[in-house]
Amino acid sequence: MKVMVFGLMLGLSAGMWLGVNHSQGDVLYANPLADKNLPGIEKSLKTTGMQFGQFLEQSGKSIQNKMQG
Repeated sequence: MKVMVFGLMLGLSAGMWLGVNHSQGDVLYANPLADKNLPGIEKSLKTTGMQFGQFLEQSGKSIQNKMQG
């Protein structure tokens, strides 16, 4: 039983490692946790942050209107 659990854990770990690398288009033995240079990530994060800020403002105003009315 111990050997089967150990084999399952080892196979799952190796499968996830290889699967992540394959899905990202990297070589199979590369480190899937290595930092990758993501072009345009700063712009994307700023846009998402601004949209979330607007959502929070609108939600706050909506709650205030419901509490007053």
